[in-house]
Amino acid sequence: MKIEWKEIEQLFQKSSNRIRMKLFNNEDKSVIEELNVNEQSVLGQVLLNVSGVVINDYLRIWGNDEPNILYQNNKVKQFYSGNKLIVANDIWGGLFAISNGDFEGNMRDIWYFAPDLLEWENLDINYAEFLSWACGSGLEEFYQSFLWEDIDSILREINVNQAILIYPFMWAKECNLETADKKIVPLEELVAINADYQKKTT
Repeated sequence: MKIEWKEIEQLFQKSSNRIRMKLFNNEDKSVIEELNVNEQSVLGQVLLNVSGVVINDYLRIWGNDEPNILYQNNKVKQFYSGNKLIVANDIWGGLFAISNGDFEGNMRDIWYFAPDLLEWENLDINYAEFLSWACGSGLEEFYQSFLWEDIDSILREINVNQAILIYPFMWAKECNLETADKKIVPLEELVAINADYQKKTT
């Protein structure tokens, strides 16, 4: 089914969430071809029209510019084996990836690496449904336990290539988000830490 970019753009524009979207018109389709993505699909249209989308200041949907989905995927994916395609991240080091056969079930399912559990979880939605979910009220509910009272102060400082290192780590029983130490670090650094601890605990 052919998808028009205007349909996707309207989804973001009508969202009640805080949306920051950097648009661009990319005539270079090499990324589409390299990722083997149908340009008429939702993901294809995002890659052709968006540099990136930030939702509620903590969820980043990757587009195709600097920092682009290929750059991020090459930097971050090195810590996880397989064919999964990472398409978004959050400030806690959580990753959203299209399965591509890495996990059981539908190859198009979106899986979430939960930094509070150090596990990949199936969200049972495809990429188009993921965008709808990210623009809906369910996003705030999903992250309710990840937020603390004065989080806005650190959200104002963080950029799209960074994440928040929380210590004690989010997956530790001792972690209290209100009192834990918080430090802004490169996203790649936090993903590497989470991946290392995941390997140690499995």
